[in-house]
Amino acid sequence: MTGGPPAVGRLGFYGAAAGERRGLRRDYARAHGAPEAAGDPFALDLAADDTLRALYLDAECDDGYLRDRNVFDGPIGIEDDMAVLVRYARGATMTSI
Repeated sequence: MTGGPPAVGRLGFYGAAAGERRGLRRDYARAHGAPEAAGDPFALDLAADDTLRALYLDAECDDGYLRDRNVFDGPIGIEDDMAVLVRYARGATMTSI
């Protein structure tokens, strides 16, 4: 492919600055054990669901990954708005926005 990158993305909705602008930011690092997360539609309550608890909350001691972090807090770095263009060898294209 020529003329630019085959994919682009940006952090547009989540992150502390965007949460402040939209009035969505709440003061907690992770939902588990945080009273400030109560009523937050973006908070993931891992303990409230047996499957989520078994898959994620109970696995924290093994992998150290916290899956219920506040999406409007701190250095959120994953892009939440992405587009990709694929050109196949025979000339066909596909786009995903």
